[in-house]
Amino acid sequence: DALTIDTSQNVGIGTTSPGYKLHVSSPTTSAAIGITGSGGSKDTWSITSSDNSSKGVLNFRDEDSSTTVLTLRQDGFVGIGTTDPDAQLDIRSASGSVGLTVGNTTGDTRLQITSTENSDVTFNVGDASGMGTSRSFIFETGNSERMRIAVDGNVGIGIDPAGAKLQVAGGIRISDGSKVYLYTSNDLNYL
Repeated sequence: DALTIDTSQNVGIGTTSPGYKLHVSSPTTSAAIGITGSGGSKDTWSITSSDNSSKGVLNFRDEDSSTTVLTLRQDGFVGIGTTDPDAQLDIRSASGSVGLTVGNTTGDTRLQITSTENSDVTFNVGDASGMGTSRSFIFETGNSERMRIAVDGNVGIGIDPAGAKLQVAGGIRISDGSKVYLYTSNDLNYL
């Protein structure tokens, strides 16, 4: 039977014993639901269920461009721009830039990374072929670069490139009578 409605009002497509209000089943490894709008060339979407590396996968596809835009894997990994996510959230772009925006229309916005296992948090800047390649870590505010950690480990605040482990363009203020210690290979001095 192509369509079944059981006594519990569950609807089955491709199955005679639907277990849900809408149950779509396929004899092949992939079942799909298509959604099509009434006009234009950007109005056909599908939701497909399949098996990828022995993990159940739910894909949201733009059928007009034959592109999978979102992948939910059974192990909890989510891919945006990739069908094979390497982490709980893996965001990629085949062209142009890729980003994650966290925003709020009122009040403060916070991005918080925590660990309950007393482990370190690592920020690794790399490229698609692997982490740790020649990329700088740049901090911006107001669309202007404020600080850069360069590939060689030098940190520049208000200056790029930094010519030392720490180079600051502008003044440094230390309050509360604290001392600044200057270490050399043999001596300890303070200002």
